[in-house]
Amino acid sequence: MQAEEQEKIIIQKAALREIAKFVLAEKFKSSEIKEKIEAEIIFKLTKHKKFQESQIILYYKSLKDELDLNNLKENNQEKTWLVPIITKNKSLIFIEDNEDNAELIKLANRLKLSDEEELFKDALLDKVSDYMINELELILVPSLAFFKDKTRLGRGGGYYDRFFEKVYKMRDKTKSEEPYILGLGVKEMAIDKYPREEFDQVVDEVIWF
Repeated sequence: MQAEEQEKIIIQKAALREIAKFVLAEKFKSSEIKEKIEAEIIFKLTKHKKFQESQIILYYKSLKDELDLNNLKENNQEKTWLVPIITKNKSLIFIEDNEDNAELIKLANRLKLSDEEELFKDALLDKVSDYMINELELILVPSLAFFKDKTRLGRGGGYYDRFFEKVYKMRDKTKSEEPYILGLGVKEMAIDKYPREEFDQVVDEVIWF
């Protein structure tokens, strides 16, 4: 891909992210509406065969414009719930969402940290126990948008794209459908045509709201 074309795609994606943020803000225009949508999605997830069959689930700690799935976790404590953490070398690890890891998870979910907080986070990371990709059974994925073909539009860091690439390579090698990747997407952004880069990844399924 030529540099000029690459730059054009970057600009187009940035514009789509802003549109998606606006759509989500309108969708979640009150806490009552957002909570109702979350309850509907949680109900759909609890009835989903992959959710019912899975014991080890990777989910996420929500940002303001993402669906909060904490009630799903609280109502299914028999399952093991993991969250992704970005390490100092910009890779993802997966740790259990429990009281022992609460301080690390809290720091990891903040967009900006002071130098002192970064050092403290790194110290906690050195001590934490994490899970391997092949231990995951279900991945619940947030996003600014999913397009009609289930390609994910994230926030531009590329963490999930690189992670999904590893997942699909492992699945090809093991001839397995696990971990199954389930996205949660706002239906207004399910468009046919969009700027695509070769590293963009699709998910197995999207539950629309």
